[in-house]
Amino acid sequence: MTDIVQRLEDELGAQEPSVVETLNLDNCRSGGTLEGLTDDYVKLRNLSLNGIDLRTLTSFPSLPSLTKLELADNRIAGGLERLAGCPALRVLNLSNNKIKNLAVLEPLKKLENLVTLALDENDITEEEDYQKSVFDMLPQLQYVDDVDREGNKRPSDDEDDEDEDDDDDDDENEYEDEDDEDDDVEGIVQNEDDDDDDDDDDDD
Repeated sequence: MTDIVQRLEDELGAQEPSVVETLNLDNCRSGGTLEGLTDDYVKLRNLSLNGIDLRTLTSFPSLPSLTKLELADNRIAGGLERLAGCPALRVLNLSNNKIKNLAVLEPLKKLENLVTLALDENDITEEEDYQKSVFDMLPQLQYVDDVDREGNKRPSDDEDDEDEDDDDDDDENEYEDEDDEDDDVEGIVQNEDDDDDDDDDDDD
């Protein structure tokens, strides 16, 4: 199993941390703590840390652009207040950890943009109506374990839409720029046509 610091170096290659937008560090050897990941990853949007035997979030960095965080299959029992440095977070996967009660999730109240939370295979899910309790405490959520507050199963295409939202915004801006360029070209062509008409009139 690759050490997480070594994996980070491999993933980075020649890039600077400040330009990286996606990191997949699944199944690395962490030793229980998160090492190597720093506040320098200011543009990081998607981070996957599944199955790295993570036991604490004590050294979790501030990642202002992070929208999706995968922490499944670890040993996290608390310390979620460290995620306050990720205000843009929308999707959080905590499946198969050591979360035993609702109080552990209370720090997530500060994450106003959080809409999707996965908790399956944690002890908390054995409590009766745990999903309702989570929704009551975290009203910003739309889905807990792929179920909304009315008990409806999440449509499969919703998750894809979340991942594509930011990309769509970028595409729209690109198309708008192209439309502006087309308008400019049309204007130039029209002006040239008008000039030709004026020349014909002068010749007459």
